[in-house]
Amino acid sequence: MEFPYELILTRNKNAYIKISPEGKVLFYLPQRLQGDQELWQILVQKAEKLRKKYQARPKIEKRNEQGVLLFGEFVAWEEIIPKGKPKSEKKIEQILKEILLEYVTEYVKIFTKKIGIQAQKIIIKKSKTKRGSCSYDQNLMFNLSLVFLPSEKIQYVVAHEVAHLQEKNHQANFRKLVASLFPHYQRVRKELKNLIIL
Repeated sequence: MEFPYELILTRNKNAYIKISPEGKVLFYLPQRLQGDQELWQILVQKAEKLRKKYQARPKIEKRNEQGVLLFGEFVAWEEIIPKGKPKSEKKIEQILKEILLEYVTEYVKIFTKKIGIQAQKIIIKKSKTKRGSCSYDQNLMFNLSLVFLPSEKIQYVVAHEVAHLQEKNHQANFRKLVASLFPHYQRVRKELKNLIIL
C-alpha cells in the first residue's frame, strides 16, 4: 500500500473504512476476520478509491503564524491572545473551547426551546471522528474543530444534536425534526461532508 493506514480490530460484525482528517486510512476489521486475505484485498481497493475522493475534497487551513480561522473567517492572533502572551497549544485550545462553548450554548438554547426538551450538559472536546453527539442521559458533545467552520455549518450540527434529545435515531421523525429546526439542513450537511480542515 502506498498510503498511511492503521488497522483497528473490533468486535463489530462488519468491516468498514474511514479516512482521518490527516488523510490516514483507518481499517476497522472484526477480530474474527483478521486473517481473511480476500476481504483485505477488497478493503484496500475500496480504500484507494476513498483516498482519491478525499484528495479531491476542498481543504481549509485552520491556522498559521499570523492567525486562526474562527467561524469561517481568518482572525489575527492578537484578537484572541493579547500581544506578548505565549501561544502555547494548551492556551490556544482553552481559548477556542471557550469561544465555541459560548457560541453553541446560545444555539442549544434556541433549538431546545423550540422542542421543549433541555440538554443536561454541553461539552466541547477534541474528537477524531464525530462532529457532535447526544448521550442517552441528554448530554451534548461538540467537536472543538467546529470552531473553524462557518457559522451556518455549526448551527446545523447543533440542530442535529439537539434533535437527538428527542429522537435517538436517524429515521424519518428525526429528519423532520432537524428540518423544523434548520430548514436547509440537507444542503449544509452535504457541504459539510465535503469539507476537510487541516
